[in-house]
Amino acid sequence: MRKITSTLLCTALICILLGAIPAAAKNPPTSAGQPIIMVDGSWNPKVGAWSVYRITDLRTKDVSTMYFATLQKTSVEGKPARWMEVDVTTQDKNQVVTRILAEESPKGLGKVLEVIVQPKGYGPFTVPQSMLESEQGPKNDMQRVTAVKKVKKRRFKFKGTRFEAWEVKGKDDQGRPVSAIVSPYVAPLGLVQSRTADSEIKLVKFGDDAKSRIKGDPVNFYFWITQQVLQGLTAQ
Repeated sequence: MRKITSTLLCTALICILLGAIPAAAKNPPTSAGQPIIMVDGSWNPKVGAWSVYRITDLRTKDVSTMYFATLQKTSVEGKPARWMEVDVTTQDKNQVVTRILAEESPKGLGKVLEVIVQPKGYGPFTVPQSMLESEQGPKNDMQRVTAVKKVKKRRFKFKGTRFEAWEVKGKDDQGRPVSAIVSPYVAPLGLVQSRTADSEIKLVKFGDDAKSRIKGDPVNFYFWITQQVLQGLTAQ
């Protein structure tokens, strides 16, 4: 039986990191922090693939937009790895781009090796390894949604394009229902739409010409904080 994997796709990093930004960095953005459904067999991380989703928080009715892209392949200490990017814009126009280097395995993504973050209006910074490895830091392990059933195979039409897709159903780790439409044609996530107890996710567009959205050269996180403090003091 296949499993659906639900994960924050590392956008939770943003929430943690912004807590460390000093008051001098005024109005820092926050992540939507909504889980994404990934179905085994639908993940198609080809180089340059990207997709954009509209995420609705069913509890607050807040709407955010998420761009997800798989970039170049590489290797770290002889192990295959891949760069990805997540760009989240919240309803109040706060935006954060997160670039992630993670190990790859036959089961999907593994350990997060490096993270670069760029809030809107700021330069990018590199997340310290101590934060990635801290118990208070981002978690790399994925939440599982089990008891998955392929309900129906269908031809799905999206903006004039038809492709093969599956309707699937399952339960999250709290026993709540999850439903989704998935297709490896919609690279890289393979997700067309999904609905959980907390959120609804719908595909907006997708393509195959992704480039990094990080602008400028990333600096050490603590140096970045110092820059924001000095700029805040200068502005006073």
